Amino acid sequence: MTTARTRLRVRKRGPRVAVAGRLATYRITVRNAGRRPARGVVVRDVLPRGVALVRRARGATFRRGVVTWRIGALAPGRSRTVTLRVRLVEPGRRCTAAVARAGNAAAARDRACTRIRRAVRATRLPVTG
Repeated sequence: MTTARTRLRVRKRGPRVAVAGRLATYRITVRNAGRRPARGVVVRDVLPRGVALVRRARGATFRRGVVTWRIGALAPGRSRTVTLRVRLVEPGRRCTAAVARAGNAAAARDRACTRIRRAVRATRLPVTG
């Protein structure tokens, strides 16, 4: 007996530019673009160096730099969005990729890249009287 295949699509969005030390929010949407239910849908996101998880994302597990959501079944045409809040620690360009898999669908990927600027420190002006 063969298992009917379906198709997943994933879309990851986040800020294009951010400031080091600040929080950033990324949204990952997985959609069943096929005609059959997707079974055992799992979404994973690997955090690169310089990106720190603020707190475990709702409904997710976090282990060794990988955030994982177990979505379960996803009906045809339906989608689910998960949110990831991180602190952008170091200046530079960071790209993070989300991968969605299902027991009866090939993996789907998307990535979001953020240019992280160095924080600008406020300067104190002398007070003159």
